Amino acid sequence: MGSFHGSQSFKTFSHMKPCFVDPYYKYLDCTMGVRYPPYDKKKERVMSFLMKRLTNSEKRVMFMIKLGLLITMVAVVLK
Repeated sequence: MGSFHGSQSFKTFSHMKPCFVDPYYKYLDCTMGVRYPPYDKKKERVMSFLMKRLTNSEKRVMFMIKLGLLITMVAVVLK
């Protein structure tokens, strides 16, 4: 049979591969789940909202919201 028995021999002749486990997968799964069928009315509404083009005023509002969040995060970090 040979002299290759036990866990150390198994580890010697096995190719270990890295595996990434995302701790935030459960949060991404519920948001990215709209990509997969079956498509119902709720999924269609979410996708149409996410894919809609913004007007210039909406872009300005989104920029101001992002800027406000950035300033808040910097203030919290520096505090």
